[in-house]
Amino acid sequence: QDGIKKIEKLGKDLGFDASLLQTVPAAFAKAPSDRGSFDDLVMSQVEAEFKKHLAILTDELANGEPAMKDRAAKVEAASNEHAQALAFEEAAKTAKEASRTEQKEAETEHKAMLKAQQQAGSDMRAASAGVDAAKAELTELDEGAVAAFKELLEFTEIP
Repeated sequence: QDGIKKIEKLGKDLGFDASLLQTVPAAFAKAPSDRGSFDDLVMSQVEAEFKKHLAILTDELANGEPAMKDRAAKVEAASNEHAQALAFEEAAKTAKEASRTEQKEAETEHKAMLKAQQQAGSDMRAASAGVDAAKAELTELDEGAVAAFKELLEFTEIP
C-alpha cells in the first residue's frame, strides 16, 4: 500500500495522465498472477511513463553540465564585479573621510579669517578715529596758530 501511494505521488509530481493514476491502485494491488490484460496495460503504460521521464531527466542532467559551467562563469564574473565594487566603495569611503577632514580644516580657517576680519574692522575703526582726531587737530591748528601766523605776516614787513 505504501509503495502504491509513492508511485501515485511520483506520477502526479511528474504529470502523469489523471485517468492512468486512478487505475494504478487497483492494478498494483493485485498479485502478478491475478492481473488481467487491462492491469498489464496499466503496468506497461506506467512503466513507459517512468522510462519517458527518466530519459527526460537523464537528458537534462547531461545537458545541465554546460549550463552549470556557464552559471559558474557567471558567478565568477559577478564575484569579480562584487570585489571591484567593494574596492570602489572602500576608495569612496576614504575619499569621503579626506573630504570631511578638508572641510573641517576649511571651516576652522574660515572662522580664523572671520576673526581676523573682525579685528581688522576694529583696527580700521580705531585708525579712522585717529585720522578724525588728527584732522580735527589740523583744523584747529589751521584756524588757530597758522591763521594767527598768517595775520602776523601780513602786518609785518619783511626787509
